[in-house]
Amino acid sequence: MSDFPNTSADASRQVDVLNGSADAPYARRLSGISRRVVIFSALVLLVSQASAQSPAIPEPLTLVAAMTIAREQPLLQLHHRATIELAEARVAATQAGFDYHIGLVLEPRTADKGSALTSGLVSDGRYGLSLTTTLSDFGQSESQHRAASAQLASEKAAFHALQDARHIAVMERFFSVLLADMHFYAQDEKMTMTFLRFKRVREQRERFEAYSMVEVQARESDYQAQRVRRLQSDLARRRTRHHLAVAMGWPNARSRDLVRPNLAEYNDRPVPDYQVLLSEALHTNPALTAVRARVETATQSLLLSQRVNRPRLTGELLLQHHDQFTGFSRDRVRALLQLRVPLVSRESHERLASIERAAHLASLEAELIEKTHRVQLQLMTLIDKLRVNQVARIAAGVEESYRSAYQDRSRSLYEMEVKADLGDAQAQVAEALWKSAKVEFENVILWSKLDALLGRPMLLGAKGGTG
Repeated sequence: MSDFPNTSADASRQVDVLNGSADAPYARRLSGISRRVVIFSALVLLVSQASAQSPAIPEPLTLVAAMTIAREQPLLQLHHRATIELAEARVAATQAGFDYHIGLVLEPRTADKGSALTSGLVSDGRYGLSLTTTLSDFGQSESQHRAASAQLASEKAAFHALQDARHIAVMERFFSVLLADMHFYAQDEKMTMTFLRFKRVREQRERFEAYSMVEVQARESDYQAQRVRRLQSDLARRRTRHHLAVAMGWPNARSRDLVRPNLAEYNDRPVPDYQVLLSEALHTNPALTAVRARVETATQSLLLSQRVNRPRLTGELLLQHHDQFTGFSRDRVRALLQLRVPLVSRESHERLASIERAAHLASLEAELIEKTHRVQLQLMTLIDKLRVNQVARIAAGVEESYRSAYQDRSRSLYEMEVKADLGDAQAQVAEALWKSAKVEFENVILWSKLDALLGRPMLLGAKGGTG
C-alpha cells in the first residue's frame, strides 16, 4: 500500500470534477495537448501534496523497509502505470481486429418517372444501414501488432532495470549510513585517546615539568587534528542519512536508528566463472532486452512504412429500403467485396518516412552492439571485484580477530595494573570492525549488481529480505 493514501485520490477527484462539470462537453473536446496539460497538472498536484505531507520513516529502519518505501513511491508508481498501461492499450488495440464503420444512408429524392404507371413527381428515395470493414490489409496489421508488443516488452524491461537500479541505490545509501556510524565510533575512540594523552602530558609538565612545551604542543596538535576528523565523521552521519532519505523518496524525513541486516546468504555464495554467466547475461539482461525490443519495434515500423501501398480487401453489407422498386439494382440486401490494389505511387513523404525509420533502426542496432559490449565488460568487472572482495573479507576477518585478541590482552594487563595500551586497542578494534563491515557491504552490493545484470531477483528484494 502506498504511504501517501490521499494524494492520488485527490488528484483523481480534480480530474473527475473537470469531466463532471458543466464544461464537460468542452473538456471532452480538448485536444491531445490540452489533455496532457490536465494530466501534468494532476501529477504536479500529486507530487506537491506527497512532498508536503513529510511522512515519518519507521524507527528503527530496516533495509527491506527502505527498499519497499523506495519501490512504492507515488511518482514512480504513476510513471509505471502510465507507460505500461499505454503500451498495453496499444497492444490491445492491435489485437481487436480490423475497425468497422456502421452508418446510415439517407437519399430522399423526388422524380417524374414519365411512365404510364406514375404521373407527376413521386418519392424515389433510398434509405439504408451500411456496415463496412477491412477484411485483410496483407501484413500491415500484423506489423502494427508486433511493433506494439515489442514496445510493451521494452517498457517492462526498462522498468525492471529502473527498479533494480533504485534498489541498489537504496542499499548503497543504507550501508553508507551504517558505515558512517561505525566510522564515527572509531574516530570518537581515537579522539578520546589523543585527548587523554595530551591531558596527561600537559598535567605532568605543569606538576613535574617532565615534558617540554614542544612535546605538549605536539600532543595538542594530534588531538586537534583528530578532533577535526571526528567532526567530519559526525557530519558524514547526517549527510548519509539525508542521501538515504532522498533515495527513498522522502527527503524531509530521516531515520535515526538503522538495523544492520543479516547478510549470511550473500557471504556463502561462491564466485561464478565469467564464461558460465556470459550467455545468461546476454540473454536475460534487462537493458539488452529493452534495446532488443526497441530494435524489433523499429523493424516492424519500417516494414509498416513499406507496406503502406499494399492491397486492401474490404467488405460491405448494406440493408436498404427503396420508395420505388421499379427498375434495376433495387436490391434490399447487398454484400460487396472490394479489393484495392495500388499501381503507382510517388508520394515523397512516404519515401522520406521509410528512410528515417531505416536510419533509426540502424542507430538502434548500433546501440545494441554497444550495450552488448558494455554488459560483457560489466560482467567481467563484477566477477573480478567479487574475487578480490572474497580475499579482502578473509583479510578483514583475520584483522578483526587479531584486534579483538589484542584488546583482550590489553584489558588483562590493565586489570593487573600493568602498563597497557587499552585505549589504543579499543580504537583499533572499532576500526577493524568498520573495515570488516565495509568489505561485507561491498560484497552484497557487488552480488546485487550481478543479479541485476543477469535479470535475476535480488535475495533481499525477492524473499522479503533478511534485514
